[in-house]
Amino acid sequence: MIYGILAAIYGTLISVQSAFCANLTESYGNWFSTVAVHLSGLLVLTPFFLAKRIRKTGVAPWYLYLGGVIGVGNVLFSNYGIVHLGLTNSNMLMLLGEISFATILDCFGWLGIQRRRLTSMKCAAIAVMLLGVGSIILLSGQSAVHFSILAVASSLMRGISIVIFRQLNGQLSVRSGTGFATYMNYVTGLLASAAIFAALGFPMQTAFPAADVPVWTYFCGAIGCCGIFLCNLASPKLSALTMSLLAFLSQTVTGIVFDLLWGTLSLPTVIGCAIVSAGMIINLLAERTGRKALS
Repeated sequence: MIYGILAAIYGTLISVQSAFCANLTESYGNWFSTVAVHLSGLLVLTPFFLAKRIRKTGVAPWYLYLGGVIGVGNVLFSNYGIVHLGLTNSNMLMLLGEISFATILDCFGWLGIQRRRLTSMKCAAIAVMLLGVGSIILLSGQSAVHFSILAVASSLMRGISIVIFRQLNGQLSVRSGTGFATYMNYVTGLLASAAIFAALGFPMQTAFPAADVPVWTYFCGAIGCCGIFLCNLASPKLSALTMSLLAFLSQTVTGIVFDLLWGTLSLPTVIGCAIVSAGMIINLLAERTGRKALS
């Protein structure tokens, strides 16, 4: 129960961070926003690291340190998808990518995940959730122009990358400590994003500082680092699919709030969210049934 609550809080915090990052992206461009996310998160965590409140507790394989690098792609995909589709629609398509990839990981037991059998009840849950995601596009009056191929692809890849990101960071957390895993996520993420930003010639749409960007927006990464810490605690204890669904529910509620504030919420989005939520409930019931069968 406690890990499910942590997963839900994680989803809320990441959704708030994504909304603030979208503001930076619209003003400066995707790469500056990505660097800002990792830099502000690292600035918050570094005093704890220097004070030795964040310690390495064990040895981990080198590839588990790539979570922060994968996270760079996640931020890029998130920024582009949200700017072009809105927060809720981007989150729904992200879930489609998460559902597909998380199901594969659960079935084959990849990335250190406990292998879980794909039951008929889980298949039904996935089908309902896919129906909910598809209904947004089918019922939307915006047509395919609004759902551009690149924006849709970015949101789908956001879902895939976030599953990999969670599992790598979660496994690093188990082996080397939750605080250390969170800190290394921002170290490797900042190094990767800053290197690419520099290699591209520091592309920016607006000179820094932009007059229309509130100061607090630059610290969106500070919100994210709290969320990632909770994610690192919860992800080793939950299946990849359950983690995705609990995070999605909280992201959906937060996304609807922001889309209402931005004036981008539509009836098809609300209908799609309701259908996906029904599928999520079916999946959670399937998980509960599976645990009872094993006990």
